[in-house]
Amino acid sequence: MPKLALHPRTRAPLAEADPTSRQVPACWLVLLAAPVAASANGPVLILPGMADSLGIPTPTATWLVTVFAWALAVGTPLMAGLLRRSGLNSTLRLSTALIMTGTALIAVAP
Repeated sequence: MPKLALHPRTRAPLAEADPTSRQVPACWLVLLAAPVAASANGPVLILPGMADSLGIPTPTATWLVTVFAWALAVGTPLMAGLLRRSGLNSTLRLSTALIMTGTALIAVAP
């Protein structure tokens, strides 16, 4: 008879992992995606003010927001795949290194 794994705090038996139970129901995906979609669309509401503060025309600011939205749309599934393949620790280290590199590049940009 196989030994059951116990929860570290409650000492209750843990359910065995079922590979098919890792799928998230579609209704949860919609609920989780709504805040991301709302935050991605937020800059559109302040486009004229953002263009004025950057000193660029509004169409150029529109392109900047479009590039941001595309980066979010492409980067989110890539990050999910990286998390699944490499694990949380290495993914966080890579993300931190990329953010620090990007910040350093912007700091030295003319």
